[in-house]
Amino acid sequence: MKNPVDSPTECGDTVATVTGYSEGVIEMAKKAKQYFSLLTKTDGVWSVQFGDYDRECVEQERDDSYSDEKCRIIKTDDTQSAIDAAVAKLNAA
Repeated sequence: MKNPVDSPTECGDTVATVTGYSEGVIEMAKKAKQYFSLLTKTDGVWSVQFGDYDRECVEQERDDSYSDEKCRIIKTDDTQSAIDAAVAKLNAA
């Protein structure tokens, strides 16, 4: 597979090749990280209100802003599709 950094830009210039990293390191960098989302339930529907990589930060947001509402903190990958799927699963239950 051709490395996208080796292809010419729209201006015709060639972008320099990134070297020094093994394929394994590059693949690890592409993997998603843990992400915490603060959800609230309104009219029977869960929705995301806040998210962060640090659970303590999400807990603080919950305590500061949503203490009187029904809340839940979920952990997913940091991709939007993973977050959307987890919220959809909760709403389907």
